[in-house]
Amino acid sequence: MENEKELLGLLEVSAFKHYLHFAAENLRYSEDNLQRLLKQFPTATKVLTFEEWQKLDVLPKKKSRALEVLVPRKNVKRDATHQLLTTADGERMIETRFVLSPCLFDVSQTNASKKEWVSLFNRPECLGTPLRYAKLFVGLRAFSAGKVAIDFLKSETLPDEKQVWIPQGLGEEVTIKRILRDLVALEVDTLDEGIRNFEVRAISYALFGHLKLSCEEETFPELALWTKEGKSPSFFEPPLSYLTALLQQIIRRLDPILEATFDPNVGKNPFERRLLAVQKTRRRGQAPPISEHSIVPTSPEPPENLVVQAMNRRMQAGNATRKARSQVMRKERKAENDE
Repeated sequence: MENEKELLGLLEVSAFKHYLHFAAENLRYSEDNLQRLLKQFPTATKVLTFEEWQKLDVLPKKKSRALEVLVPRKNVKRDATHQLLTTADGERMIETRFVLSPCLFDVSQTNASKKEWVSLFNRPECLGTPLRYAKLFVGLRAFSAGKVAIDFLKSETLPDEKQVWIPQGLGEEVTIKRILRDLVALEVDTLDEGIRNFEVRAISYALFGHLKLSCEEETFPELALWTKEGKSPSFFEPPLSYLTALLQQIIRRLDPILEATFDPNVGKNPFERRLLAVQKTRRRGQAPPISEHSIVPTSPEPPENLVVQAMNRRMQAGNATRKARSQVMRKERKAENDE
């Protein structure tokens, strides 16, 4: 009965939206534990253990009360005489029980208000810039394993149902959001069309928030409709559990790809990393110009790699010239000594 009341609360739009954002930022916890955390701390956004906050040089405030979650505890089974029980194969019989453990603190319970520990693709200085949209596009192309294509004919036809075809001229942010939503649609396999459409929009909404894209226009009219029709909370639990698990699965796959896409040091040796740092200082943070109407990379090689390759060629040519001069000078000195 208590779980039904919690589910009933999530049928309110603002509460459901907050739940989606919370689920996107706390990937280790099930739908049941996420609801348990929000019941204890309704405004929670990011929760970590005391030890995890310490690694970020952040400490919980004094008198902060730890939040409880269900955690697994494994016990070796014994008989009445305390002898170990074994299976037919001779292995120990282990049972798993879930117990409440007060071990988590929300970021608002810590001294992290002036600290930044955001991911590379959400750094404040690059939000809303053309370069960020371009890198998001590259990351989504890598994430989708070639399923994303730009329709240069500006048509709405879908030649392949397992591909995402995006018309040109939508604008940078709308293009990224359209790609995300269509990729999510390829992942959701719910048969009921109405439930499936709801799950696609819910997961997309959470991903928009996770990537700091505008997402407040979503209204989720299904929630009000289900309430009006008198649907029981148990009707809402299966799609909520499914979309939560799929959302977290997508983010776990997507985040490492975006981190690598936005990390300028990935794939570079120490010399290239130092050279890149010097180049960034000279540019004073100015990003290379990118077309306003298209975010398709103009070159398969990043601009930094092209600069490094050119400099390497110049250095090799210079080394060859100096080597040749040294050989000539040694021959001249040897000739003088012979005389």
